[in-house]
Amino acid sequence: MAERAGVSNALNGTGRLSEATRQRVLAAAREVVHAPASAARAWPAGAPVCSA
Repeated sequence: MAERAGVSNALNGTGRLSEATRQRVLAAAREVVHAPASAARAWPAGAPVCSA
């Protein structure tokens, strides 16, 4: 779980990560073609994902 928090902090520019760590995470994200899901971020908190 800590690794996920570190990745999230690096991608969002938050948290207490060294610049070297942040750059390694960003480079790895570029290798896997990480694209933030802006549509998911815009989704209202608590709203259902689908209405099935």
